[in-house]
Amino acid sequence: MITLRGMQATIPVSPLVVRSQPVWVRLPPPLPAVRSGVAPVVSPAPMPQPKSQPEQQPIRRAPAEAVAAPVPEAEPSGAPPIGTADLVRMAGEVGKELSAGEKTGALPDSFQRRLERGMQAARDGVKPKWYEGARMELFSAPNDPRKIYKITTAFGEYCVFYPDKTKGDSGAASYGQPTISSCPVRF
Repeated sequence: MITLRGMQATIPVSPLVVRSQPVWVRLPPPLPAVRSGVAPVVSPAPMPQPKSQPEQQPIRRAPAEAVAAPVPEAEPSGAPPIGTADLVRMAGEVGKELSAGEKTGALPDSFQRRLERGMQAARDGVKPKWYEGARMELFSAPNDPRKIYKITTAFGEYCVFYPDKTKGDSGAASYGQPTISSCPVRF
């Protein structure tokens, strides 16, 4: 019972609770064992006819013995069967031939590749948005022992300088501690 500002209201509650009952399903009987060389014959169960239609004559079916015909075996040919090792060897030869043809012939530059390169160049020409991650690229020469990385973010650019680890200097440089500064002018 609920009381609202002096008024009484009742919430109807059903005394019976409806619960679902479990439904047990029986599995169909197992199919008979299949004999080698003979296809199994399964006759479908007859479908029930609707009661509103007039009765029709039953469909005549052929006897089961006439339907089940033995499966003919493959006739042996004059060539010996190919083994698994031979198949693997032949597949390897075909693969080598295909890969050799790809290496010697120059692949034409496809439209998709040119489009991807152009989109990447356009993406690199613009600073990343505030929600995108920073871009990092090697600024120094690839064989230079002192590495310089250019970091580009939405808020600006800066470079991280890693010292040469081959030198035996003492201090922060010998431990490979990076320094952060503005990027030098490329030559």
